[in-house]
Amino acid sequence: MTIIATPTLIPHDAVGNDVRGMHRALRKSQEACIYATDYTEDGYSTPFLIDKTLLYDLIQDKSTTLIYHHSIYWPEGEEILSKARCQVILKYHNITPSEFFAPYNDMYAKICRDGREQTERLLCYPSIRLWADSLYNANELQELGGRDIAIIPPFHKIEDFQKARIDTDFAKELLQYPLNILFVGRFAPNKGHEHLLKTIACYKKKYNDDIHLHIAGSLDRSGLGSYIDYIHYWIDRLGIADLVTIYDKLSFDRLVTLYRTSHIFLLLSEHEGFCVPILEAQLNKLPIIALDRGAVSETLGNDQLFFQEIDHELFADSIYTIVHEYRFKDYLIKQGYANLERFAIDSIQRKVFSLL
Repeated sequence: MTIIATPTLIPHDAVGNDVRGMHRALRKSQEACIYATDYTEDGYSTPFLIDKTLLYDLIQDKSTTLIYHHSIYWPEGEEILSKARCQVILKYHNITPSEFFAPYNDMYAKICRDGREQTERLLCYPSIRLWADSLYNANELQELGGRDIAIIPPFHKIEDFQKARIDTDFAKELLQYPLNILFVGRFAPNKGHEHLLKTIACYKKKYNDDIHLHIAGSLDRSGLGSYIDYIHYWIDRLGIADLVTIYDKLSFDRLVTLYRTSHIFLLLSEHEGFCVPILEAQLNKLPIIALDRGAVSETLGNDQLFFQEIDHELFADSIYTIVHEYRFKDYLIKQGYANLERFAIDSIQRKVFSLL
Protein backbone atom coordinates (compact mmCIF):
# COMPACT_ATOMS: atom_id res chain seq x y z
CA MET A 1 0.00 0.00 0.00
CA THR A 2 1.23 3.50 -0.88
CA ILE A 3 -0.29 6.65 0.58
CA ILE A 4 0.24 10.01 -1.12
CA ALA A 5 -0.18 12.86 1.38
CA THR A 6 -0.57 16.55 0.53
CA PRO A 7 -1.93 19.52 2.49
CA THR A 8 -4.22 20.72 -0.30
CA LEU A 9 -5.62 19.03 -3.39
CA ILE A 10 -7.36 21.25 -5.92
CA PRO A 11 -8.02 21.07 -9.69
CA HIS A 12 -5.62 22.53 -12.27
CA ASP A 13 -2.77 22.87 -9.79
CA ALA A 14 0.79 21.73 -10.57
CA VAL A 15 1.31 19.93 -7.25
CA GLY A 16 -2.19 18.46 -7.47
CA ASN A 17 -1.47 17.19 -10.98
CA ASP A 18 1.70 15.55 -9.69
CA VAL A 19 -0.25 13.86 -6.88
CA ARG A 20 -2.99 12.62 -9.21
CA GLY A 21 -0.53 11.51 -11.90
CA MET A 22 1.60 9.67 -9.38
CA HIS A 23 -1.49 7.97 -7.98
CA ARG A 24 -2.63 6.85 -11.44
CA ALA A 25 0.79 5.37 -12.10
CA LEU A 26 0.99 3.53 -8.77
CA ARG A 27 -2.47 2.02 -9.16
CA LYS A 28 -1.20 0.02 -12.13
CA SER A 29 0.83 -2.21 -9.82
CA GLN A 30 -0.42 -1.77 -6.25
CA GLU A 31 -3.01 -0.33 -3.91
CA ALA A 32 -2.69 3.41 -3.50
CA CYS A 33 -4.70 6.11 -1.75
CA ILE A 34 -4.57 9.86 -1.11
CA TYR A 35 -4.76 11.94 2.05
CA ALA A 36 -5.32 15.72 2.03
CA THR A 37 -6.37 18.14 4.76
CA ASP A 38 -8.18 20.41 2.28
CA TYR A 39 -9.81 18.99 -0.82
CA THR A 40 -11.75 20.48 -3.72
CA GLU A 41 -13.55 18.14 -6.13
CA ASP A 42 -11.23 17.48 -9.06
CA GLY A 43 -13.09 14.77 -10.94
CA TYR A 44 -10.60 12.06 -10.03
CA SER A 45 -9.50 11.82 -6.42
CA THR A 46 -12.71 11.38 -4.39
CA PRO A 47 -12.90 7.54 -4.54
CA PHE A 48 -9.30 7.25 -3.36
CA LEU A 49 -9.32 9.68 -0.43
CA ILE A 50 -8.86 8.29 3.08
CA ASP A 51 -9.60 9.92 6.43
CA LYS A 52 -7.16 10.61 9.24
CA THR A 53 -8.15 7.55 11.26
CA LEU A 54 -7.36 5.17 8.40
CA LEU A 55 -4.20 7.12 7.56
CA TYR A 56 -2.82 6.73 11.08
CA ASP A 57 -3.69 3.06 11.06
CA LEU A 58 -1.94 2.42 7.71
CA ILE A 59 1.26 4.29 8.53
CA GLN A 60 1.83 1.96 11.51
CA ASP A 61 2.36 -0.90 9.03
CA LYS A 62 6.01 -1.20 8.00
CA SER A 63 5.01 -2.48 4.56
CA THR A 64 3.26 0.83 3.78
CA THR A 65 5.01 3.60 1.84
CA LEU A 66 4.08 7.22 2.60
CA ILE A 67 4.92 9.83 -0.07
CA TYR A 68 4.66 13.30 1.47
CA HIS A 69 4.39 16.17 -1.05
CA HIS A 70 5.95 19.24 0.53
CA SER A 71 4.99 22.53 -1.10
CA ILE A 72 3.83 24.76 1.76
CA TYR A 73 3.75 24.88 5.55
CA TRP A 74 1.59 22.01 6.84
CA PRO A 75 1.45 21.61 10.65
CA GLU A 76 -0.40 18.30 10.33
CA GLY A 77 2.38 16.96 8.14
CA GLU A 78 4.85 16.84 11.00
CA GLU A 79 2.29 15.15 13.21
CA ILE A 80 1.80 12.50 10.51
CA LEU A 81 5.53 11.86 10.21
CA SER A 82 5.93 11.62 13.98
CA LYS A 83 3.42 8.75 14.02
CA ALA A 84 4.70 6.97 10.89
CA ARG A 85 6.42 3.61 11.37
CA CYS A 86 6.53 2.93 7.63
CA GLN A 87 8.87 3.97 4.83
CA VAL A 88 8.59 7.75 4.22
CA ILE A 89 9.48 9.63 1.04
CA LEU A 90 9.51 13.44 0.90
CA LYS A 91 8.70 14.87 -2.55
CA TYR A 92 9.94 18.48 -2.49
CA HIS A 93 8.23 21.02 -4.77
CA ASN A 94 9.93 24.12 -3.33
CA ILE A 95 8.36 26.96 -1.37
CA THR A 96 8.41 30.57 -2.54
CA PRO A 97 10.70 32.76 -0.39
CA SER A 98 8.66 34.91 1.99
CA GLU A 99 10.19 38.21 0.85
CA PHE A 100 8.14 38.14 -2.34
CA PHE A 101 4.89 38.23 -0.34
CA ALA A 102 6.01 40.43 2.57
CA PRO A 103 4.99 43.78 0.97
CA TYR A 104 1.50 42.50 0.14
CA ASN A 105 0.29 39.95 2.70
CA ASP A 106 1.86 39.28 6.10
CA MET A 107 0.03 35.98 6.53
CA TYR A 108 1.19 34.61 3.16
CA ALA A 109 4.75 35.69 3.96
CA LYS A 110 4.58 33.92 7.33
CA ILE A 111 3.23 30.71 5.76
CA CYS A 112 6.11 30.69 3.26
CA ARG A 113 8.66 31.45 5.95
CA ASP A 114 7.25 28.73 8.21
CA GLY A 115 7.20 26.31 5.29
CA ARG A 116 10.86 26.84 4.48
CA GLU A 117 11.76 26.42 8.16
CA GLN A 118 9.65 23.27 8.23
CA THR A 119 11.72 21.86 5.37
CA GLU A 120 14.76 21.79 7.64
CA ARG A 121 12.84 19.93 10.34
CA LEU A 122 11.42 17.37 7.90
CA LEU A 123 14.94 16.44 6.80
CA CYS A 124 15.70 15.38 10.38
CA TYR A 125 13.16 12.55 10.42
CA PRO A 126 15.02 9.21 10.55
CA SER A 127 15.38 7.21 7.33
CA ILE A 128 13.37 9.68 5.26
CA ARG A 129 14.04 9.36 1.52
CA LEU A 130 14.19 12.49 -0.62
CA TRP A 131 12.77 13.21 -4.07
CA ALA A 132 12.84 16.62 -5.79
CA ASP A 133 11.13 18.06 -8.89
CA SER A 134 14.36 19.51 -10.23
CA LEU A 135 18.09 19.79 -9.67
CA TYR A 136 17.45 23.29 -8.32
CA ASN A 137 15.13 21.86 -5.65
CA ALA A 138 17.56 19.03 -4.91
CA ASN A 139 20.36 21.55 -4.38
CA GLU A 140 18.20 23.40 -1.86
CA LEU A 141 17.69 20.18 0.10
CA GLN A 142 21.37 19.38 -0.14
CA GLU A 143 22.31 22.78 1.31
CA LEU A 144 20.08 21.93 4.29
CA GLY A 145 21.85 18.61 4.84
CA GLY A 146 19.78 16.31 2.60
CA ARG A 147 21.59 13.43 0.93
CA ASP A 148 20.90 10.87 -1.84
CA ILE A 149 18.22 13.02 -3.46
CA ALA A 150 16.44 11.54 -6.49
CA ILE A 151 15.24 13.98 -9.16
CA ILE A 152 11.78 13.15 -10.49
CA PRO A 153 9.96 15.77 -12.61
CA PRO A 154 6.32 16.24 -11.67
CA PHE A 155 3.57 14.33 -13.40
CA HIS A 156 1.64 16.77 -15.56
CA LYS A 157 -1.38 16.91 -17.87
CA ILE A 158 0.01 18.62 -20.94
CA GLU A 159 -1.37 15.76 -23.04
CA ASP A 160 -4.81 17.29 -22.37
CA PHE A 161 -3.88 20.07 -24.81
CA GLN A 162 -4.14 17.50 -27.61
CA LYS A 163 -7.80 16.85 -26.72
CA ALA A 164 -8.96 20.41 -26.15
CA ARG A 165 -11.40 22.31 -28.34
CA ILE A 166 -10.41 25.68 -29.80
CA ASP A 167 -12.81 28.47 -28.85
CA THR A 168 -13.26 29.97 -32.30
CA ASP A 169 -14.95 33.19 -31.15
CA PHE A 170 -12.15 33.81 -28.65
CA ALA A 171 -9.56 32.97 -31.32
CA LYS A 172 -11.02 35.61 -33.64
CA GLU A 173 -10.67 38.21 -30.87
CA LEU A 174 -7.05 37.25 -30.28
CA LEU A 175 -6.06 37.17 -33.95
CA GLN A 176 -6.92 40.85 -34.33
CA TYR A 177 -3.57 41.57 -32.63
CA PRO A 178 -0.52 41.40 -34.94
CA LEU A 179 1.79 40.06 -32.20
CA ASN A 180 0.53 38.15 -29.14
CA ILE A 181 2.91 37.73 -26.19
CA LEU A 182 1.78 35.22 -23.58
CA PHE A 183 2.53 34.53 -19.94
CA VAL A 184 0.72 31.83 -17.95
CA GLY A 185 1.18 31.37 -14.22
CA ARG A 186 -0.15 32.13 -10.78
CA PHE A 187 -0.79 35.84 -10.28
CA ALA A 188 1.72 36.19 -7.45
CA PRO A 189 4.61 38.57 -6.64
CA ASN A 190 7.37 36.14 -7.62
CA LYS A 191 6.08 35.79 -11.19
CA GLY A 192 7.68 38.92 -12.59
CA HIS A 193 4.59 40.71 -13.92
CA GLU A 194 6.25 44.11 -13.53
CA HIS A 195 9.09 42.94 -15.79
CA LEU A 196 6.59 41.74 -18.39
CA LEU A 197 4.97 45.19 -18.47
CA LYS A 198 8.26 47.08 -18.67
CA THR A 199 9.37 44.85 -21.54
CA ILE A 200 6.20 45.64 -23.49
CA ALA A 201 6.69 49.36 -22.79
CA CYS A 202 10.27 49.12 -24.08
CA TYR A 203 9.09 47.36 -27.23
CA LYS A 204 6.45 50.05 -27.84
CA LYS A 205 8.98 52.85 -27.39
CA LYS A 206 11.74 51.28 -29.50
CA TYR A 207 9.73 49.56 -32.25
CA ASN A 208 5.94 49.95 -32.44
CA ASP A 209 2.72 49.29 -30.58
CA ASP A 210 1.65 46.32 -32.73
CA ILE A 211 2.04 44.05 -29.71
CA HIS A 212 -0.28 42.72 -27.04
CA LEU A 213 0.57 41.04 -23.75
CA HIS A 214 -1.79 38.34 -22.46
CA ILE A 215 -1.42 37.36 -18.80
CA ALA A 216 -3.35 34.26 -17.71
CA GLY A 217 -3.53 33.32 -14.04
CA SER A 218 -6.17 33.25 -11.31
CA LEU A 219 -6.41 36.50 -9.34
CA ASP A 220 -6.38 36.21 -5.54
CA ARG A 221 -8.25 39.47 -4.88
CA SER A 222 -8.80 38.84 -1.17
CA GLY A 223 -5.22 37.84 -0.35
CA LEU A 224 -3.18 39.72 -2.96
CA GLY A 225 -5.43 42.66 -3.82
CA SER A 226 -2.64 45.15 -3.11
CA TYR A 227 -0.33 43.29 -5.51
CA ILE A 228 -2.99 43.35 -8.24
CA ASP A 229 -3.39 47.11 -7.62
CA TYR A 230 0.40 47.50 -7.88
CA ILE A 231 0.46 45.81 -11.29
CA HIS A 232 -2.40 47.99 -12.54
CA TYR A 233 -0.48 51.03 -11.27
CA TRP A 234 2.44 50.04 -13.54
CA ILE A 235 0.12 49.45 -16.49
CA ASP A 236 -1.23 53.00 -16.13
CA ARG A 237 2.17 54.56 -15.41
CA LEU A 238 3.74 52.95 -18.49
CA GLY A 239 0.80 53.98 -20.68
CA ILE A 240 0.17 50.47 -22.01
CA ALA A 241 -3.40 49.80 -20.84
CA ASP A 242 -4.45 49.14 -24.45
CA LEU A 243 -1.59 46.64 -24.90
CA VAL A 244 -2.31 44.34 -21.92
CA THR A 245 -5.09 41.92 -21.06
CA ILE A 246 -5.24 40.01 -17.76
CA TYR A 247 -7.40 36.88 -17.65
CA ASP A 248 -8.83 35.51 -14.42
CA LYS A 249 -9.86 31.83 -14.24
CA LEU A 250 -9.92 30.98 -17.94
CA SER A 251 -11.62 27.78 -19.05
CA PHE A 252 -9.21 25.14 -20.30
CA ASP A 253 -10.44 25.51 -23.89
CA ARG A 254 -9.78 29.26 -23.72
CA LEU A 255 -6.35 28.69 -22.22
CA VAL A 256 -5.48 26.32 -25.06
CA THR A 257 -6.81 28.89 -27.53
CA LEU A 258 -4.51 31.51 -26.01
CA TYR A 259 -1.49 29.24 -26.46
CA ARG A 260 -2.45 28.39 -30.04
CA THR A 261 -2.95 32.03 -31.10
CA SER A 262 0.12 33.48 -29.37
CA HIS A 263 3.48 34.08 -31.03
CA ILE A 264 5.95 34.16 -28.12
CA PHE A 265 5.93 32.96 -24.50
CA LEU A 266 7.60 35.51 -22.19
CA LEU A 267 8.72 34.11 -18.83
CA LEU A 268 10.29 36.63 -16.45
CA SER A 269 9.47 34.95 -13.14
CA GLU A 270 11.97 35.46 -10.32
CA HIS A 271 11.42 32.12 -8.58
CA GLU A 272 10.47 28.73 -10.05
CA GLY A 273 11.06 25.33 -8.47
CA PHE A 274 9.99 23.77 -11.76
CA CYS A 275 7.81 25.43 -14.43
CA VAL A 276 5.06 23.42 -16.10
CA PRO A 277 3.97 26.33 -18.39
CA ILE A 278 7.35 25.94 -20.14
CA LEU A 279 6.27 22.45 -21.22
CA GLU A 280 2.86 23.75 -22.26
CA ALA A 281 4.45 26.47 -24.40
CA GLN A 282 6.89 24.03 -26.01
CA LEU A 283 4.09 21.58 -26.76
CA ASN A 284 2.15 24.38 -28.46
CA LYS A 285 5.27 25.30 -30.47
CA LEU A 286 5.88 28.72 -28.98
CA PRO A 287 9.41 30.17 -28.84
CA ILE A 288 10.25 31.17 -25.27
CA ILE A 289 12.17 34.15 -23.92
CA ALA A 290 13.04 33.54 -20.27
CA LEU A 291 14.80 34.94 -17.23
CA ASP A 292 17.00 32.24 -15.73
CA ARG A 293 15.79 32.00 -12.16
CA GLY A 294 15.38 28.84 -10.11
CA ALA A 295 14.78 25.81 -12.31
CA VAL A 296 13.86 27.78 -15.46
CA SER A 297 16.87 27.01 -17.69
CA GLU A 298 16.94 23.43 -16.37
CA THR A 299 13.31 22.94 -17.42
CA LEU A 300 13.78 24.76 -20.76
CA GLY A 301 16.45 22.33 -21.96
CA ASN A 302 19.22 22.80 -24.50
CA ASP A 303 19.48 25.58 -27.10
CA GLN A 304 16.75 27.79 -25.67
CA LEU A 305 16.76 31.55 -25.13
CA PHE A 306 17.25 32.72 -21.55
CA PHE A 307 19.10 35.54 -19.79
CA GLN A 308 20.89 35.76 -16.46
CA GLU A 309 20.03 39.39 -15.72
CA ILE A 310 16.91 41.52 -15.87
CA ASP A 311 17.19 43.82 -18.91
CA HIS A 312 13.82 44.95 -20.26
CA GLU A 313 15.30 46.49 -23.41
CA LEU A 314 17.16 43.26 -24.18
CA PHE A 315 13.95 41.26 -23.69
CA ALA A 316 12.17 43.65 -26.09
CA ASP A 317 14.99 43.29 -28.62
CA SER A 318 14.66 39.50 -28.35
CA ILE A 319 10.95 39.70 -29.17
CA TYR A 320 11.77 41.77 -32.26
CA THR A 321 14.52 39.35 -33.33
CA ILE A 322 12.27 36.28 -33.01
CA VAL A 323 9.54 37.97 -35.02
CA HIS A 324 11.89 38.92 -37.87
CA GLU A 325 14.41 36.08 -37.89
CA TYR A 326 12.30 33.13 -39.00
CA ARG A 327 15.09 30.56 -38.90
CA PHE A 328 15.97 31.52 -35.34
CA LYS A 329 12.32 31.30 -34.32
CA ASP A 330 11.90 27.90 -35.99
CA TYR A 331 15.07 26.61 -34.32
CA LEU A 332 13.82 27.61 -30.86
CA ILE A 333 10.49 25.93 -31.55
CA LYS A 334 12.11 22.74 -32.83
CA GLN A 335 14.51 22.44 -29.90
CA GLY A 336 11.76 23.26 -27.41
CA TYR A 337 9.46 20.59 -28.81
CA ALA A 338 12.29 18.03 -28.67
CA ASN A 339 12.84 18.94 -25.00
CA LEU A 340 9.44 17.49 -24.10
CA GLU A 341 10.80 13.97 -24.46
CA ARG A 342 12.66 14.47 -21.17
CA PHE A 343 9.32 14.89 -19.40
CA ALA A 344 7.27 12.14 -21.02
CA ILE A 345 4.82 10.59 -18.56
CA ASP A 346 6.14 7.09 -19.29
CA SER A 347 9.65 8.24 -18.40
CA ILE A 348 8.54 9.83 -15.12
CA GLN A 349 6.54 6.72 -14.28
CA ARG A 350 9.57 4.46 -14.85
CA LYS A 351 11.65 6.62 -12.50
CA VAL A 352 9.05 6.33 -9.77
CA PHE A 353 8.75 2.55 -10.14
CA SER A 354 12.53 2.08 -10.17
CA LEU A 355 12.96 4.10 -6.96
CA LEU A 356 10.14 2.26 -5.21
